[in-house]
Amino acid sequence: MKKYLLIAVLMICSFATQAQTASSSAPIDPLLKGKDLMEQLVAALDASTFLNSWTSEQRAQWKSELSQASDAVALSKSASYLSEYIKPGKYKEQFSLAQLKALAAGTKNYGDVANVLATLESGLATEAFSNGWISQEASWLSELSLVK
Repeated sequence: MKKYLLIAVLMICSFATQAQTASSSAPIDPLLKGKDLMEQLVAALDASTFLNSWTSEQRAQWKSELSQASDAVALSKSASYLSEYIKPGKYKEQFSLAQLKALAAGTKNYGDVANVLATLESGLATEAFSNGWISQEASWLSELSLVK
């Protein structure tokens, strides 16, 4: 009787472990993850980081285009478009907007999108971000590795 009980417990544990493994290894949709991370980046930017032309209408248009993006190329275009609305003084001195745009234009896959987003984020000066970004940045960068 004890053997049967032990076998039953082991089988239940085995099934539970398999169920947890299956749910935790669900594939990440790089398109959705890229959209989410781009929205997080925009939300983390201080309002003073944007040019006056970044009106609520422009932001709504950008969000609409981002939500309609269906592939890696469209995601990179959204990042490139966003970069045009950031004040030049909010980028680090060594950052090149032209290089970011060239990088975005050469996008072929989601790994390229992750590179574009990482380049944009790392090119922004510290004062471009709201105070809460410091605590979010490591997590954001970690999640960016899922866009591939």
